[in-house]
Amino acid sequence: MIHINLLPHREMERVAQRRRFGFTIATSMATAIILTALIHVWLVTRLNNQLKRNNYLEQVNNQLNQQIGQIRKLKTERTKVLAREKIIGSLEEKRFQVVRMLNEIPRLIPDGVYLTSLKETNKDIALNGMASSNYSVADFMQNLSHSRFFSTPTLIQTKLAPGAGPRLISFSLTVKTHPDNTNKQGIQSK
Repeated sequence: MIHINLLPHREMERVAQRRRFGFTIATSMATAIILTALIHVWLVTRLNNQLKRNNYLEQVNNQLNQQIGQIRKLKTERTKVLAREKIIGSLEEKRFQVVRMLNEIPRLIPDGVYLTSLKETNKDIALNGMASSNYSVADFMQNLSHSRFFSTPTLIQTKLAPGAGPRLISFSLTVKTHPDNTNKQGIQSK
């Protein structure tokens, strides 16, 4: 039998196989490195884009917070101005209230009644005066209760006035005011 030495051929095949294996490993590693680099670049660009978005949102958020602060300042200033306006309006209304009430009282006083004093406390007015009879006082109280400026007259006392003449009665009563009606009257007359 003839013996043929196949060892160099096998050895060459092993060397070629090792080269192919090395080449395959090198290409795989290069491909993996390239893929890893591409993925890294892609992730870095996404991260940079997200950071840019976050910075933009922070800037817009800061601008909005400044605008909200300005709006809050404007709202507080507005409430202050409205409060001042309300105070000025109420003072404007009260300015003519006394004049209207004093103008209305002589119209309500019946014959035989005259006032000696008038005193205002809050929304109550204390009236003191003299009358020819209790009926005159009752008519005066009825006129006050039907008035658009006054309500709920309350009689405090009636008594004969000593030394004031024949059959004169002194009286004291309180009456509540309606500032809303006096204000409406003032608005209509303007």
